[in-house]
Amino acid sequence: MLCDRKANLHHIDNDWNLVTQGYLRNVSRSDNNPHGFLIEQWETLENKDEQVKNTLP
Repeated sequence: MLCDRKANLHHIDNDWNLVTQGYLRNVSRSDNNPHGFLIEQWETLENKDEQVKNTLP
């Protein structure tokens, strides 16, 4: 199953854009993997930091 994620994070001084994708594979649950899936071929498609200009006088 293809898993796409896009995150837009905002702070007073900066914006961040992070776009990633990967494939989910069902695996056995364990103490180290309680959710029972593994993300494979994970890649970052976009990772940008942008300075936000203050528009207040």
